[in-house]
Amino acid sequence: MSKRLIQIVVALALANVQCTNKTKSYSDLALRTKEEHKEQGFSRKGMAVTTSREFLRSLLNETDGAIVEEFIYKGHKSHRLIRIKQDSIYYKLGLTNLDRIIAIGDDQYHKMNSKQFISKILSRPSTAILFERSGKQFTLKIDLLD
Repeated sequence: MSKRLIQIVVALALANVQCTNKTKSYSDLALRTKEEHKEQGFSRKGMAVTTSREFLRSLLNETDGAIVEEFIYKGHKSHRLIRIKQDSIYYKLGLTNLDRIIAIGDDQYHKMNSKQFISKILSRPSTAILFERSGKQFTLKIDLLD
């Protein structure tokens, strides 16, 4: 098999990775970021999020909302999300399985649990999360309300 054919087969296999707690495949969730998500203290429309500090603090006790997997990407250590739970901060932000988090604000992303991730967002009144999905980079803008 050619190297390109193997890459295609692997990509197709990854597209069918199952999410935890649901039987939807990654391909079913690929467009989730375009959806809206609202609940008290939190609103997301596309790539724009407005949330209260109180809402984020209520999530600080959540068990890890996803597994952060380290892997080598273009010769450098990188991190991607897998097994995202549907009640987690990652899911509410519109992130999906296999998204590669690049940076939070001006800081390069490093492996962290959900509590550290939320604390990083809480540390600024406004922040951006740079991530990559299917080879394309996106910026998720988060504004905190007091």
